[in-house]
Amino acid sequence: MTNAVIERLIQFRMANEIKQAELSKAMGFKDRQTLSAIENQDRDLKPAELQAALKHIGVSMKDFLDPTSLVGKAMFSWRQQEASEEALQTTEKVASRVIGLYEHIQGADNASPLLFKLPLNKQSTLDHARAAAEKLGAHVQLGAYPAKSLMSKLSNLGINILYLDLPNEVSAAAINVTKGNYIVLNRNEVYGRLNFNCAHELFHCLTWDALPPSHYESSYSNKSGKKPIEEKLADAFAEALLMPKASVMQHVEAHTGLIDEKFINGLANTFEVSSPAMVHRLHTLKVLTQAERNALNRDLLRFNGGHHKREKPRLFSSEFVNDLHNALYRGTVSIRKATTNLNMDMSDLEATFDSYSLASPLEL
Repeated sequence: MTNAVIERLIQFRMANEIKQAELSKAMGFKDRQTLSAIENQDRDLKPAELQAALKHIGVSMKDFLDPTSLVGKAMFSWRQQEASEEALQTTEKVASRVIGLYEHIQGADNASPLLFKLPLNKQSTLDHARAAAEKLGAHVQLGAYPAKSLMSKLSNLGINILYLDLPNEVSAAAINVTKGNYIVLNRNEVYGRLNFNCAHELFHCLTWDALPPSHYESSYSNKSGKKPIEEKLADAFAEALLMPKASVMQHVEAHTGLIDEKFINGLANTFEVSSPAMVHRLHTLKVLTQAERNALNRDLLRFNGGHHKREKPRLFSSEFVNDLHNALYRGTVSIRKATTNLNMDMSDLEATFDSYSLASPLEL
């Protein structure tokens, strides 16, 4: 067996949390030293032994050899609210197939290492996170209204973005992959939350080593005191990134009336964030006292006063769809593989290409 096959077996064993002793027994070895020798590439792996290992792990040879598989290559952190374990596992499998296909069509030579990391750790304060956000916004030139350009500039940081149709309880995910980093967003979210989710997951991508996030994290929780430090920092970072102090204060200082629900909704729409997020930002900037914040009518702030509607993003992303289109044209991936990984039939795939003004795969 090749070294690549042995490395793959190690990845599957570790991803399924199977110890060497357990797998050794399933493969018919008397002790784990034999498997250790195989994994250290000091002994050859026989076909029958591989078959026994895969049977115990519960994976087919086809899936084991799938070049788009992310097993052992990716770590996920899902932003969700009371989603079931089953729903999250299913969602992760769906996203893994899409990202795995993306990684495959990009090829080994197109790794996208992070070009920027935040100087934050578990000892950092919320103010440190906000300051880091302001500096990053200036560094990548997000301008006065960062939400308008944030997602288009993520590639400048070595991060790919994908818009998917996720369950209502699942908002987004940050994914740390061997060759690059991804942010997956539920494209059905209202744009204010979608933008905040993106900024929140960006924080995780840029601090993964120092502040590794949980596999599953809760979003929109009012119990902020129970949030782990990496989630508090991520929220503070997202808030300051999307609502820079100077830009917000310029609007506040130009406003001559009350800081009421109407003004807040208008300001939130200008910055393309949710009204509750803007309320929190105004409070941290000391524009609103706690008493004034408590006095606001929450019903009048729902859905930014009813003016939150916006055309939802197209499925996937222009970068992914163009890369897939080119891969199909070159023949480096088959239509069957593309439709399988994307869980689409031909008409769905054609409609996706059409939404990006690209020719149907049948015409390539």
